[in-house]
Amino acid sequence: MRKKKTLIILAAVLVAVVVVVIWPEEREPEYQGKKLSEWLEFYFPDKLGYQEAIAAIQHMGTNALPYLLRAITYQRSPSRKGMITAVQKMPIAMVRHRLEALAKGTGEHRAFTAQFGFRALGPVARPAVPELTHLLDHTNRTIRINAIQALGVIGREGLPPLMTVLANKHYPSRGTAAFWITRSYVEAKDSTSSIPFVLECLRDDAPEVVVAATLAIPKIEADLMVPALLVQTANTNRNVREVTIEALGEYRTNARSALPALLSLCNDPDARVRRAATNSLRKIAPEMLEGK
Repeated sequence: MRKKKTLIILAAVLVAVVVVVIWPEEREPEYQGKKLSEWLEFYFPDKLGYQEAIAAIQHMGTNALPYLLRAITYQRSPSRKGMITAVQKMPIAMVRHRLEALAKGTGEHRAFTAQFGFRALGPVARPAVPELTHLLDHTNRTIRINAIQALGVIGREGLPPLMTVLANKHYPSRGTAAFWITRSYVEAKDSTSSIPFVLECLRDDAPEVVVAATLAIPKIEADLMVPALLVQTANTNRNVREVTIEALGEYRTNARSALPALLSLCNDPDARVRRAATNSLRKIAPEMLEGK
């Protein structure tokens, strides 16, 4: 009786999965016989077809925006969530794993690759800024993060709404906004804007903002950045200490002013901070570690 019940459940779940898989997809723009979603799969610098993918996406231009916006707002429907839960309870491991992959579908993956589309289009994607700005207030965290990243890779046209959310001390994703604002300046080679912005972020009260800006900025202007990073090595937040210590190490001999602090941090109560301090000392002044 139990075996019969299991087979009935398996059959029902299989039918549901098949219906989802074969359900007709929304239309996409095409170029040279490939859909936009197919071209996005080639958008990896080390992958054959990368340059062709950039050219294809840029050829589609603003026609690609409806698909990209739909993709980054993907959320699993209640029926899909129920189907995944049912599959995960199935007793046959091999069947369960295969059906689970089918049940989950490609929504999350398409949301991920859609960011490549915004990056390839750059400023051409500016018509999407109003909709992306609206998505910054979405209740779903993943969709908010997707919108922040898309605005960041669009370029200067996408920065004003990101500056607005960064200025809001209660916004839940300020660190992500700080990261993508910084990356946007860096990719535009705009050091006039990036350095003052990062210095301001390094004075922010929120640890996630300090960490994000530190991770995003390249190792430039040591005379300005090293003193600002050095201040944060005394932060009470472990992540801030670790990241800023590691950043100092990348300045090599230009960060020798940080040596006393780094030597002291080798005795920090946190193991990750101690390891970061040791690694940075090895880059800045390896002779300080001799005999240790």
